[in-house]
Amino acid sequence: MVNLLTLKNEIKKSYEQHNILEKSELDWLFCHTLSCTQTELFKTEKITNKKARQIKRIAKKRICGIPLDKIIKKAFFYGESFYVNNNVLTPRKETEHLVEAVINDNNKKQNLNILDLGTGSGIIAIMLKKHLNVSVTASDISFRALLVAKKNARMHKTPIQFVRSNLFNKIKQNNFDIIVSNPPYIKSSEIDSLQNEVKNCDPHLALDGGFTGLSFYKQIIRNAPQKLKKSGKLYFEVGAGQAQTIIKMLNKNFYNFEVIKDYNQIERVVIATKKGENI
Repeated sequence: MVNLLTLKNEIKKSYEQHNILEKSELDWLFCHTLSCTQTELFKTEKITNKKARQIKRIAKKRICGIPLDKIIKKAFFYGESFYVNNNVLTPRKETEHLVEAVINDNNKKQNLNILDLGTGSGIIAIMLKKHLNVSVTASDISFRALLVAKKNARMHKTPIQFVRSNLFNKIKQNNFDIIVSNPPYIKSSEIDSLQNEVKNCDPHLALDGGFTGLSFYKQIIRNAPQKLKKSGKLYFEVGAGQAQTIIKMLNKNFYNFEVIKDYNQIERVVIATKKGENI
């Protein structure tokens, strides 16, 4: 048997030497491996040699720059657990603001039709389906990402229509109440300067927003009016410093703009309403 506190302090010291400073991540590693809650972890004094070796193996990979969620293939988002791998973007806390905005705006409405463009792991589509009375179509250009999204939908028992599509290319419907998207928004020139665990473990397809970082917004904004109902709404997650530029891009066919800041007071969500014929 191995003393848990001794092992934890050993890994904590190693983490600190490699600038991994998030305390909750260490607890998450132990809780995952031991299949216990944090409360149960605090009460545990000793663990088996087999479990200790397993924890050390995972910690070694983490020190090599692989994110913990990609090692254990599990990530948490909006209070729920999701399967992830290297074919999808690791869910970010910032994206919870996007999901929350759609839920708060529409939680009293019935039978809405939502399109999630660039669904990735499916987290946005699944949480909207779970929290709202809606039909959800979710698309992605990546076949492998869609496999992950479908697996998550099965795990969460959420019926969603998945479509392999390059943005609107294969989307036949044109009667959506809401289009929601967290598209790639990092400039191509900045990809190589990202943290190693991002640029090496997240698919560049989900990161690279082209020369200006705005390539996908331009395409979505150009085509969204044909896919939205009258007064339909568009919800975007955006990169730091992009919100006001995106609002200018939206101005021709959309109005009634709203911007929501994230936990760091960065403008992170842009909401717009499709103009009617008389606006």
